[in-house]
Amino acid sequence: MSLTFLDLQNEVKRRSIRDQAGTQFDTAAKNLINMALIRIANETPWRALRRTDTLETDGPYTTGTVTTVLDSKSWTGASTVWLTSANARVGRRLKITGSTSASRKLFRIATITADTTLTTDVAYDVTGAASLAYKVLGREDYTLPAQTGRIAMIWHEGFGYPFPMQFVTDREFFDQQTDFDISDTPTIYRMWTEDWILEQPKAASVLQLSSSSSDDTSIDVMVHGVVSGYPDFEKITTNSSSGTTTTNGLKSFTKVDRITKDASTVGRLTLTANSANATIAVIPTGDTQAGLQYKHIQIFPSPDATYLLNVWYYKDPARLVNDEDIHELGADFDEVIILLATSKLQAEQSKEDVDKFFALYNSELKILRRKNADKLDWLPRLQHPSTSSRNQRFVRNLTFAQVGSKFGPSSR
Repeated sequence: MSLTFLDLQNEVKRRSIRDQAGTQFDTAAKNLINMALIRIANETPWRALRRTDTLETDGPYTTGTVTTVLDSKSWTGASTVWLTSANARVGRRLKITGSTSASRKLFRIATITADTTLTTDVAYDVTGAASLAYKVLGREDYTLPAQTGRIAMIWHEGFGYPFPMQFVTDREFFDQQTDFDISDTPTIYRMWTEDWILEQPKAASVLQLSSSSSDDTSIDVMVHGVVSGYPDFEKITTNSSSGTTTTNGLKSFTKVDRITKDASTVGRLTLTANSANATIAVIPTGDTQAGLQYKHIQIFPSPDATYLLNVWYYKDPARLVNDEDIHELGADFDEVIILLATSKLQAEQSKEDVDKFFALYNSELKILRRKNADKLDWLPRLQHPSTSSRNQRFVRNLTFAQVGSKFGPSSR
């Protein structure tokens, strides 16, 4: 059985020749144990941190019609529900599907102010018309599960069999001069960004804060973002009588960059915008995270329907907070966490045996790698020399250009 957080603290203090009964070094020991936990988790893909989850893609949206005029970025919908139920998020691409020259262009949604009104990034550049047929293309960007560390594989069964999606770099993607006006089964993904936000406001909006527990009263949440085109911040505090009662901020944010809370909470804190039609962030219970960072990916082609994406990944471990907490790596890792935290604490005091503890840490880590590290069998494989990839749009395997002339296609 794994040692508790309190057990780890006492052992680190003992090996550092600190008084376990005292409290002078408690905070230092706690911080160093958590630093050691995070560093070790990032050393290699550990089997103990394997996780699986799923994402559902959003296909195209075509309900209703749109009306606009020449040189306008504003669009008015008829029988549309862009804000409340269509999931027509900011950033999704829109096109006119009728027999007009505008059908050759893609517009990107900039703001959504109501079920029947939105704006795009560029103006409509042909004679305006009413009741135009349109399509909001399938959603390209998705938020990965909370605390996703390293992605192992993303796959789906959109072709009727398990299909692993290919990761490509942004440079490789754009070098292909890809046509974004393609709706089909997604085959590739690329990393887009990593931030603290589930989704951005659909239009400039004050923010609303509430908790899932009435006990979370007077909790301060700091929001950093963009207001009126400039960097800004605001402190929003949960209701002083009941945490479940929504409180409203005062500033109208067009973009949110970072959200943190100042204290442990009983329930989850949720920050929304646009009259709760956009969920900006959810901060977990307790104090294991003052805020959460999310990884985002973009998929291609834009999905033409709903697909279930299976995400296999390695989780970033949660920080230890309470004395009875047990870390997620398992009992095998207790010793290596203690050794690394002890060497750090020894180094702070310029102790002579720092190198000894760090050498013991490295030795223990090597043993753990042999026993507990994953085999990276999803990495690219070398192609057989007779395999041709000349006509592949995105090449899944390594070629001679990357590893030498003895591998890759037989002709160049």
